Amino acid sequence: MPPGTAITPFDDAFDARLLAARNVISADHRDSLPMTARTRRHTITRSPHFRPESSFLLLSEHEREILCYLMCTELTDTPTDRELHLANAGTRPALHGRGLYRAVFTHTLTQARAQDHRRAALDIDSKNPTATGGFYERMALQRLRTWTTHVHAPSATAPPPAPSASPQVPAPTGLPGPKSVRLPRRRPFGVLAASVR
Repeated sequence: MPPGTAITPFDDAFDARLLAARNVISADHRDSLPMTARTRRHTITRSPHFRPESSFLLLSEHEREILCYLMCTELTDTPTDRELHLANAGTRPALHGRGLYRAVFTHTLTQARAQDHRRAALDIDSKNPTATGGFYERMALQRLRTWTTHVHAPSATAPPPAPSASPQVPAPTGLPGPKSVRLPRRRPFGVLAASVR
């Protein structure tokens, strides 16, 4: 573990600090917006799938600042086929390359094994250089499946529809006019998994 740091399981007492750290860490990420406390609680820390005992924070020993985190969920309740999902992670940008995430990641997998999880899995965005730089493969994760998400974004050059007093027949859904939209962006994603037993 990097000197001057300590790993601790998530606790509600860290919730506000974790939200602040997440927003700082994600500020420069593509397609990322600041998260509110309500959204964070709804999607992560108050989700019935969230596993605080399997989620860890790397703190500075003296200031107790969150330097790195890994939040985990579990989507299966089958005792014999438990899969820990590494759902949300981040490291403060100024600290990249110092082994902080590796320390939290390996600690999380060790705990997953002790908690009788069969596998650990995570989703990666193929456009994220941090996720696709080979780290997970070096940590013995293998690709399970790949999918593509299509994003529909209205064209910035499309003129707004002209107001009309007469009723109009709506255009069929899924068939926009040629100047009203851009072609969808395709974003390949993948799921990597490793056995922890």
